[in-house]
Amino acid sequence: MTARLQNGYYQGEIDGAFLFYFAAVLLFSDVMTFVLIVWNEKDERLKGENLTLTARARTQAESIEALSASYTAQRKLTHDFNAHLATLSSYLDNGQIKDAQDYMATLQEQQTDRILIANTRNSTIDALLNQKAQVAKKNNIDIRFKVNDLSGIQVAPIDLVIIIGNLLDNAIEACVKLPAGEREIYAQLLLEDTLFLSFRNTSLPVEIINGYIATTKKPPDLHGFGLQNVKTALKKYDSFYDMAYEDGYFAFTIEMENDSPSATKNSFLLHES
Repeated sequence: MTARLQNGYYQGEIDGAFLFYFAAVLLFSDVMTFVLIVWNEKDERLKGENLTLTARARTQAESIEALSASYTAQRKLTHDFNAHLATLSSYLDNGQIKDAQDYMATLQEQQTDRILIANTRNSTIDALLNQKAQVAKKNNIDIRFKVNDLSGIQVAPIDLVIIIGNLLDNAIEACVKLPAGEREIYAQLLLEDTLFLSFRNTSLPVEIINGYIATTKKPPDLHGFGLQNVKTALKKYDSFYDMAYEDGYFAFTIEMENDSPSATKNSFLLHES
């Protein structure tokens, strides 16, 4: 069609104004088609990200009950420890060696491999920290916690699981890429006037671009949602967060208001390094 119009122009059958108008229409159509294609691709990508975030948040929410139940069972065993010792002592004092052995075998069957590493007086956080600590230890990671009394936390449990769980998962994942003797995680969870969270771990070099970590996983579009989940949860609160990589360590630090999501302000203070 373009060739026919050009021939018509040269033969005087079509004037220049019409040809210019037609060319402008074609150019506009091409530009709009390109814009629509780009917009549609972006829209589909955002829909995919939202679906992934929703699915992960739902999965993490469903794990809260299981984590809390595990924590409660562990605390019950700890509470009954003195009673078990008294029973064993009575058997031994009376020379009932076989009874003591049978009792000990029963206790060993009931006991799990969970160790109460952190005690914050918040069942959700304690269950989560101890669960992640067990994963870390199985991967030869030196993990340490500094905590205080977190029983007064008003932040929604589902948000705590998303924030703390994802950041510890990222730290564990980074550590296992290093030799066993170089794997370290240090987490601080402290409640004063505000809630302070800090996660620091050894890591291979990390490239941080505009507040995002460049993923090395394939395909990249299917990864990196853990950190996005954290940021999404933080947007519900007046939060300050910062991430940095220096001297072989990656650190993610958060300071957030100790409020429920419904009580937070509409404005958010978010900072990314």
